[in-house]
Amino acid sequence: MSGSLVIALHGHLPFLNHPEHEVFLEEDWLFEAISDCYLPILLMLDGWQKDGVRAQITMGLSPPLLSMLALPNLRERTTRALDARLSLARRALQEYPADSPWLPALVGAVDESERVLARWESCGRDLARAFAEHHWAGRVELMTCNATHGLVPVLLDEASVKAQVSEAVKTHERLLGFRPRGIWLPECGMHPWALDVLAKENLTFTFSEDRAVRYAWPPPEHDVFRPIFSPEGVAVFPRDPGSAKEVWSAQEGYPGDFRYREFYRDLGYDAPAEWLDKVHKQGTGDRKNVGVKLHRITGRVGLDEKLPYDPLAAATAVAEHAAHFARRRTEDALEVEKAIGAPPCITAAFDAELFGHWWHEGPWFLDKFLRTLAEGQVEGRPCPRPVSAYQYLVDQPTQQVAYPAVSSWGDGGAFEVWVNQKNDWMWKRIHDVRERLGAVARRYKDERGTILYRALQQATREVLLAQSSDWPFILTMGTQTGYATKRPVTHLARAHRLLAGLEQGFVDEADLLQMEERDAVFPDVAPSTFA
Repeated sequence: MSGSLVIALHGHLPFLNHPEHEVFLEEDWLFEAISDCYLPILLMLDGWQKDGVRAQITMGLSPPLLSMLALPNLRERTTRALDARLSLARRALQEYPADSPWLPALVGAVDESERVLARWESCGRDLARAFAEHHWAGRVELMTCNATHGLVPVLLDEASVKAQVSEAVKTHERLLGFRPRGIWLPECGMHPWALDVLAKENLTFTFSEDRAVRYAWPPPEHDVFRPIFSPEGVAVFPRDPGSAKEVWSAQEGYPGDFRYREFYRDLGYDAPAEWLDKVHKQGTGDRKNVGVKLHRITGRVGLDEKLPYDPLAAATAVAEHAAHFARRRTEDALEVEKAIGAPPCITAAFDAELFGHWWHEGPWFLDKFLRTLAEGQVEGRPCPRPVSAYQYLVDQPTQQVAYPAVSSWGDGGAFEVWVNQKNDWMWKRIHDVRERLGAVARRYKDERGTILYRALQQATREVLLAQSSDWPFILTMGTQTGYATKRPVTHLARAHRLLAGLEQGFVDEADLLQMEERDAVFPDVAPSTFA
């Protein structure tokens, strides 16, 4: 083989738990990601196990995601959502005539809904355990991510970064049964001093945008085609821009092929009213996306002009794109090896939710091209071997030592997406409450076993939840802005309420209990990190 290919998938959603509502629209983000992305990727790994495919991926399961996957109420609601999708697909299949052009899409929707629901039940509704089994078998290397997806270069203070990383490691170990060996830094947000925090938690690798390594000091000997080691011993794997462009690019990326399924048409809006039950609607009774999608992208046309989705045509597109991607990575590896005089490591890193949720056929694509590379040759030429980041370091333990550059995978490698006029109001408030937490934590950090310490722990959770990079990102994108504004405001208000009481030596236990139920993360959180 010619070099290595490291596929890294970052699985993450912000913490979404609203037991105070019977139905809460934003919780659908979790249910959709489970049904469209995580379960299909799990089924892909199952297929590798069955067929003896010798391929590996690296995948992150963020602490908020793991925490949600462990909550009994969200497991029950996920089951309800999967049942609702299947029931609507079956109803539509019964109602459409046998010669309908929509029939192939409907048959596919029913089949896929049945398969993911069956896998959900067969793993005991415990996705974390199912992925952990593949981790121990060597098919996937499971890594962590900052506790609430806090963006390292924007957090500004070392205590916040320490808390984000240490709580992430504890959550991973508690819910998966082992300490992570690597971490995904949110938004590929790289700052050299943060790597010392990672090293102290025995995290051996992370990922970055290409410029973090390209502009490292001293300059990289192999450009972005091998990881570097920070002076603390943390390996930094830079994203390959060529791989990213072919998948991510709105103009040139594979997901835009007109044969693929259209994301923005959904039977939840298109179906006759009598087909829809309460489980298919928002809590207000309004319609919502259910996940049964029957149209293809078609072309640059309006949503009302989209044509029926054809799963066979989409499968043909997947085969073409998987072959193209495998061929391009093979060509890149051979060319780079000649240029640098050593087998390269090509790192292709993406948000996991792209595969299956935004790009319905994404898991098919992953499976197809990774099976191709696992065979060892592409069109008669040696190809890069698909390995996990950890396995690559086992095979290649010696790399250049350098300081990575400050960067992110935002536009231009900067941080404007997360700090701008649409969201800058939140950052001073976040830093102010963190300072207040530090002062109170110094006073009560040794009061373990008391209600005062419980309140201090909850205040720490609220500060961490407010630090999520998801909220400023959503505000910048202009989607769900009401919810993205409410969440940090709510967490900050809860933190200040708790801290104000603690400053007076008082705790409202009923209020505390309600917060603990809603923000049920990090049960053994350590406020002393902020002290």
